[in-house]
Amino acid sequence: MFDSPSDPTPTQVVDLRARVQDFWDRGLLGLAVDPGFGTAGRNFVYVLYTHDLNPVGNPATWGDGCPTPPGPTTDGCTVTGNLSRIPVDPTTGAASGPEQPLITDGWCQQYPSHSIGHLAFGPDGNLYVTGGDGASFTNTDWGQFGGGAGSPTPANPYGDPPGSVGTPLSPPGAEGGALRSQSPRRVAGHPILLDGAVLRVDPATGSGAAGRTPPPTPRGSSATGSGTRLTSPSMTRVRSPRPDCCCRRRWPSGWGSSRSPTRWSILATGWVRPTRAASC
Repeated sequence: MFDSPSDPTPTQVVDLRARVQDFWDRGLLGLAVDPGFGTAGRNFVYVLYTHDLNPVGNPATWGDGCPTPPGPTTDGCTVTGNLSRIPVDPTTGAASGPEQPLITDGWCQQYPSHSIGHLAFGPDGNLYVTGGDGASFTNTDWGQFGGGAGSPTPANPYGDPPGSVGTPLSPPGAEGGALRSQSPRRVAGHPILLDGAVLRVDPATGSGAAGRTPPPTPRGSSATGSGTRLTSPSMTRVRSPRPDCCCRRRWPSGWGSSRSPTRWSILATGWVRPTRAASC
C-alpha cells in the first residue's frame, strides 16, 4: 500500500503468497476495503483468491505452476478458492492480526481460467463475491476430464453427481465441469454450489445474507448465491440506492448485458464467460 502517489516505498499489508496460486488466470483477484474503514470494528480488508490447495491430495499443493502431467489444459491442476478478511491497523496500514477465513475452499477449480473473481460492497452493506465454474475453456466440459496417463488428477476430481471421484461423467445426466454453474437446476438432493455465481454474504461471518433463494450447499461454507450462474465473472458493481447488479457477459457474437435485482442471494446463472459485472 502506498500512502500517496508520490510515496516511493509501499507498506506491506499482508503476505499471502504461500496460500495463493498465481498461475494463468488464477491469483488474488478480489480486493475490497470495508466502507467503514477507520471506525472501530470496521478496519478490515477483504480478499478473494485462488487457494493453492489440491483437494485430491497428491500433491498437496502446486506452487505457482502446473506440471505435465496433468497439464494445465489437459487434466488440470485442481485447486480451490478462499474468501477472507484481514484486520488492518488504520494508522500503520499493516495487518493487525491473522487472516480471518469467511469461505474456505468453497470453489471447485480444475482448469487455470474461470477462477474466482471480484469483490464489492453494496449499498446494503453486504459483500458481493463472484466466482467462475473452474471448467475447461478449450473443450466442452461436463465432468469427463482427468485420469490421463501418469496424471495425479482423476476424472471428475470434485466428485460431481451422479458419479464419484475417478468416474468420468457423460450426458445427459452429467452435472460436472461447466455444468457446476447450473447447480441450482440439479435434481433434488444434489448439492448446490458456489461455482459460477454472484454471492451476497454477510461481511462479518461469510454466511449468506437474508432473503436467499435457493440456499446453496457449498464446499465448507454456509454462504449463499446472489445471482444466476456465471462461467467466469470478474467484476461486480452494485447500483445505489436500490441494489441492482448489472453484469456484462462475453458471447461468441459480441457483448451483452443483463441486470438482476439483489432481492435474492443468487443474482445470475447460466451465462457463458461473463467478464464484467458493473453498475447499469
